[in-house]
This record gives sequence, structure tokens and C-alpha cells, in this order.
Amino acid sequence: MECRKRKGQAVQQQMAPLPPERSALGEKPFTHIAIDGLGLVIVQVPRSGSMEKTEAEQVQGTKRKLFTTANRWLLVISCRMTRAVNVKV
Repeated sequence: MECRKRKGQAVQQQMAPLPPERSALGEKPFTHIAIDGLGLVIVQVPRSGSMEKTEAEQVQGTKRKLFTTANRWLLVISCRMTRAVNVKV
């Protein structure tokens, strides 16, 4: 009986053909894109208005909140040719 391991030949990796938008040379990035929505992310945003304490806050010794929370949606745009990613809030 012969040893298959010693007499075997190496196999070459076969790659699938790239789609046309991935193999196009000379085109600018983000010519072909994929869009995905990422939803309802709770973020902290700076509170608008005066940062000075009111008289009642000074007497009580309470701290003013510097941030408030807000709900935001994210838009993820990815380039199909270079795989670069752009995120919009």
C-alpha cells in the first residue's frame, strides 16, 4: 500500500471571481456603495444654556448636569471597491 501523504500533490487555492465593482480600476472610492441603518443609539450630548449655577443650586449645593441623553440613528456607508466605511449620525 502506498502512502498518500508522501506522494500527494499540493493543491492550489482557487479564488472566486470578484464582482465588477470590486475589480474596476480607475474609479473613485464610494462610486459603488452599500448602505446600512443602525438604529436607535442613546448618546450623551452637552446641555445647552448657561453653565452658571442658579441661586437655589448654590444654596443647596447641588451640581448642574453638564450632559443630557438623546436618541440618534446611524447611517453606515461602505465602499464596495475599497471597503472603506463612512458613518453619519
